[in-house]
Amino acid sequence: PFHQRGEVSIKAVVVCNDAKNPFFVDGQDDVVIPLCRENGLKVFFSPDELSGSFDLGLSLSNFFILKQKHIELFSHGIVNFHGAPLLWYRGSAAPSFHILGKDTARWGFTYHLIHEKLDFGDVIEQVVYDIPEGLSAYEIDATVLEKAVEHFPSFFTKLLSGDYRLTPQRLTDDVPTNKRADLYGGELVDLCLDDERLSKLIRAYDWPKILEHVRIKVNGQNVRLVPEKTYRDLMNAFKRQR
Repeated sequence: PFHQRGEVSIKAVVVCNDAKNPFFVDGQDDVVIPLCRENGLKVFFSPDELSGSFDLGLSLSNFFILKQKHIELFSHGIVNFHGAPLLWYRGSAAPSFHILGKDTARWGFTYHLIHEKLDFGDVIEQVVYDIPEGLSAYEIDATVLEKAVEHFPSFFTKLLSGDYRLTPQRLTDDVPTNKRADLYGGELVDLCLDDERLSKLIRAYDWPKILEHVRIKVNGQNVRLVPEKTYRDLMNAFKRQR
């Protein structure tokens, strides 16, 4: 257990400061970079830049696919934060797949060890909680950030003390591994849909920076369908700027 050593020191921070990060803005540094530099921490821009040996890695909002050569640098492995209940959904864009599938009023997040096979590592802790019905993908993801920030200190204490039990995942089970790319193109719909299906599509694709809003074709032109809440938020932001 790390607590027996009496201290925790951060040796390096890897940030994704390019187009692999959907929130990247050209010419603007990731907010983590100045924070690291203010505290004298080494900043790298790819896991390939890491060398030497480390005790433990933390993968938080990480847009890199970590390989076995990266995992082997850490004697206790790398702990990944997965913004979904991993025992329900592997892969990316899970809130959107949830809306298009089960669409239940339950969501959560998971901490697990990274395995060379994507999202197949042993689960350390999974947190599941109630959410309001009818949330968009963006809103579901926002609940993860709120809950995870509140939960992380207690989880980190548990991690460092070794007070947890791993739950292995079967490498051949039926939990799907979703890909955001599988949703591309699905945002363009016709009007031959029932109200429930159209509503699900609008909610599933309401995730700025991650997916495009649903569009319909009118007189040969694509028209964007913006959810009512998103529209109100945009109008309120516009009014504040005036």
